Amino acid sequence: MKNKTTKQNKPDSAILQQFFAVYPALKEDNDEWLELLGHAQIYTAEPQGRLCDEEKRFLLLLEGQVRVYQLAQDGREFTLYRNNPGEICVMSLSSILNNEPFRAHSIAETRLKALALPASDFFRALNVSQSFRLLVITSLTTSFNHMIDTFQETVFNRLEIRMTCLLSRLFERAQSDVLNITHMDIAHEMGTTREVVSRILKQMEQEGFLQLSRGKIKLVASQPLQGYVQ
Repeated sequence: MKNKTTKQNKPDSAILQQFFAVYPALKEDNDEWLELLGHAQIYTAEPQGRLCDEEKRFLLLLEGQVRVYQLAQDGREFTLYRNNPGEICVMSLSSILNNEPFRAHSIAETRLKALALPASDFFRALNVSQSFRLLVITSLTTSFNHMIDTFQETVFNRLEIRMTCLLSRLFERAQSDVLNITHMDIAHEMGTTREVVSRILKQMEQEGFLQLSRGKIKLVASQPLQGYVQ
């Protein structure tokens, strides 16, 4: 599915109001910074649209969610992280700073809208806006810590523990005891195969923690899900 960059000379007042609501720390009285924002383009993508292209640009996400993942030679996917409004993509940042190709894949999980800065304006923004520099540095630190946690979890924890942690996060995020998710979706999150996921989920169902149906997982245990690995 093709993504679309809406080009206009200047984002309208509604877009700028939305931008500063999502990134309140970037609302500074700086003429050069405001001028850069005025040169930004509005970037939109439909669900399941791939975001990576040859044109290097820095996206400031206003709406939607982006999934960044790696793809193994055998076709397995492994989720690195997600970006939501107010966050920035560390892999995209690395690509621009080092002038190299994007080293992962990214996809819009929901319809998204962002302000896009070309690489030249990104570097200008680092010079003219202290708050923008701070956002970049903070995002780098946060993303690095998250990726270290993901690495440790992947290397040192058994698949059963990783599965339990993932499901716990997903149930908490959904604020529901039912997840609309497939076994393949979970396999993509964990970097494993659908068969492995199905085996672990079936074992969890047999032990009374979950109830499985097509495209759905229901939490039925009266005790916390973490009890499965204790």
